[in-house]
Amino acid sequence: MKDAKEVFGNSSFLMPGGGICGVAHPALARPLIEMGVCVTHVGGVSVGALNSAGLAQAQSQEELPRYLDEEDAVYDYIHEIGARVVFPFSVGNVHLWRTRAWLSHKPLFGLLRNIDPKKLFSSPITLDWPVMNDTTKLHELYSNRSPQFKEDPRLETYNPSRAAAMQEEDIPVIMRMIAASAAIKPLYDPIKIGRDYYSDGGSIAGLVMKAINAGCDTIFVLFPYPKVYYPRGSQDDFVSRYIPWFKDFLASYSAELRARDHDEIERVTPYNQRIRHEAEIAHLRETKDGILGIWKARLSRLLTRLKQVRIIPLYAEPPETFDLKSFKKGDFDIVRRRAREMVPRIIEPFLK
Repeated sequence: MKDAKEVFGNSSFLMPGGGICGVAHPALARPLIEMGVCVTHVGGVSVGALNSAGLAQAQSQEELPRYLDEEDAVYDYIHEIGARVVFPFSVGNVHLWRTRAWLSHKPLFGLLRNIDPKKLFSSPITLDWPVMNDTTKLHELYSNRSPQFKEDPRLETYNPSRAAAMQEEDIPVIMRMIAASAAIKPLYDPIKIGRDYYSDGGSIAGLVMKAINAGCDTIFVLFPYPKVYYPRGSQDDFVSRYIPWFKDFLASYSAELRARDHDEIERVTPYNQRIRHEAEIAHLRETKDGILGIWKARLSRLLTRLKQVRIIPLYAEPPETFDLKSFKKGDFDIVRRRAREMVPRIIEPFLK
């Protein structure tokens, strides 16, 4: 077997959204890390933004398994208590005539209780995530390298373990922006940051390009659902009983987002070599090295022509009783076991 770091080079983990199906993200990532894949970039949207932020705390490759364990512990808690930890529906908060969203933001910030923003800034791993700016109607991308996040005075008094109990205005901007990527409407109101309102980023559109521009040689897209998927879920959960139409809404919404994610991969794959050339040339031109910069750009272009960025999609295999908002006891263990068996089967041929 060849060394995974030598074969895949610098790698990115991209994590599309999927609600509670996000348990598949650490399940798919763990075998890759155990096989020696070197992670230098992570990105995600919705629950994928929360999970990728957890991994981006690692200060070295050796620390990645520890943060996978912490993410698994969060999902074990959800598995034990039930989906109401994330989606606390009740008869009183789902009336159609409500002018506000059905759920508060507290569950979202509760899922961030293991994430220390200061570690995101010091980590060698780059983190990117998208949000929808509902004020400007623009799809925006943010990063742990964004300087405005580091200057936030709230960082000094922030306690991640108390995030769900804190007033939102006391939570650092970077944490609110990550939570906003998972604030899917109409479940949650957009999160106000400054003068604008932000909500679920929806698709991983733009993250593939971010990974390429970050110098990644291989991009692993960790889909938390099968390639062909229609969410069924448990028929005994609250939503199925009291809001029967909402399951069809989630199905159509998630199908549209999956289509966008697949389109993004197909759009970038044939052109990733050209895109990488242009990104490196633009970077070199910014150095304003004159003639030397031009020759550096030409040399860079010549060398990167020999190197193709590889994009590898990996799809989870959840049971039929498992979807974005509901599951049955034992479903998480099935997802993890299937991922541990499936990922090596797909990756080992690259290492031979």
